[in-house]
Amino acid sequence: MSDKKAFRLEEPLLIEGEKQNNYSLLPTGTVLYYDKSWAEGHSTYHVYFHFKGDFKSVPVDGNGIDPIWLRTIDSAELSKLMTEYPVSREELTNILKAKRATKQDLVQILRDWID
Repeated sequence: MSDKKAFRLEEPLLIEGEKQNNYSLLPTGTVLYYDKSWAEGHSTYHVYFHFKGDFKSVPVDGNGIDPIWLRTIDSAELSKLMTEYPVSREELTNILKAKRATKQDLVQILRDWID
């Protein structure tokens, strides 16, 4: 039996890209494998992907790490996320449940919605 800690997501998480406003979602159900916690107040996790095909890339030094940030979605940024990223109904439902959004929150999101 392994003592490795692993966690299955109950809400999508925001993956912050290299450039500002470059986001992706790590979907609900993804398993994060705990690596370690840092004195600065954040932790490192691993995610495993199966990949088929080719992708464009350049070689990098494999001895270091170059992490990207992963975080929960703040209630205040839901409107922006919905207009700038194709969030599915299921992802939106999971985000709202995780944030325990109220009817007032939903009304405000709809008011802020830009068609």
